Amino acid sequence: MRSNRKFTLRAVAIGLFFAALTTVMNAYLGINFGMGFGFGVVTIIVSYAILHKMLGGSSRGELGVAYIISTSTLVAHWILGLAIFLAERYQDVSFPSWLYPPNTDPSLGFGVWLRPILTLFSLELMATTLGLVISVLLSSEFISSEKMVFPNYAVSASLIDACIKGGGEARLVGISALAGLVITVSQYALSALGINLVNINLTPYLPKGAVFAITLSLGFAAVGYIISAQVSLSLLLSGLL
Repeated sequence: MRSNRKFTLRAVAIGLFFAALTTVMNAYLGINFGMGFGFGVVTIIVSYAILHKMLGGSSRGELGVAYIISTSTLVAHWILGLAIFLAERYQDVSFPSWLYPPNTDPSLGFGVWLRPILTLFSLELMATTLGLVISVLLSSEFISSEKMVFPNYAVSASLIDACIKGGGEARLVGISALAGLVITVSQYALSALGINLVNINLTPYLPKGAVFAITLSLGFAAVGYIISAQVSLSLLLSGLL
């Protein structure tokens, strides 16, 4: 039976789990590789599998709560991890003292990192609070106006909708996720064997700028399918500015 509840303990637990996973993994990836990942889509799929399939049903609101909690973590850990990655590998890179301590001698202890950590968390907390205030004040406009919908949230909402509707749409989501997993695992497995299929450089074989143009075309085709053309063009123009 499908549940109509939204803010449930199980949705909060799943959201918090993926929030913690995001924090740990992105801190590690930031320090060691200078990169990070989002787990919003994974949260939706796992939430659907657990709540809807294993625990008897769920609602769009419940999946939405799990997704929002999982993606509402502060990213100070990733920013600091990226700063550590760059400072360790490039001697000519310099950061202000509030972002990266000038003296990172291990004998000085954890205290040298307090200022960067507290500064980043404070800045992000203020930005998040401002975003919440704006969201509350403009909530009716966000709901009623298509132009206010941001693409990544439109994608997530479409995914939640497909999961709840079930049938062919849910199967398509499952097949796409499985295909993506198989391709990714295969790429990295072959890369470990010395066959690099992760980074394929086609620029020597194509006209200058062709790869970038193709990427933009595919990206805007995908975005234009999910949201209106007006929003796509607005994002393009704002990005160019």
